[in-house]
Amino acid sequence: MSPDAPRAACGRCGHEVSQGREHRSGLCAECRAAVVRRATPVALGVAVLFALAYLAVATWAGALASTHFVIFWLAVGALLVFGAFKVARRVAFDLFRARAMRTPRS
Repeated sequence: MSPDAPRAACGRCGHEVSQGREHRSGLCAECRAAVVRRATPVALGVAVLFALAYLAVATWAGALASTHFVIFWLAVGALLVFGAFKVARRVAFDLFRARAMRTPRS
């Protein structure tokens, strides 16, 4: 990389990184990994609660009592839980990123 390549500052730690190396969220790789590590347990908690709620509703509705469609309803539940995990992690990531961003100095 040439020494005159454009540089940008990380929005969290302030370290300068080459413009192509920063993520579109404005964080360097280390800070982005730290925010993802913080967001993952929150998303796992939401996914577990969602799975328990789905199993409770499916059991109450009798969807798991039928032997013909148990695999289908469990697969639907797994897809819904995975989707809930991904959405919850993204929301938690955005919240933690917004809280961690440094205010620009003027």
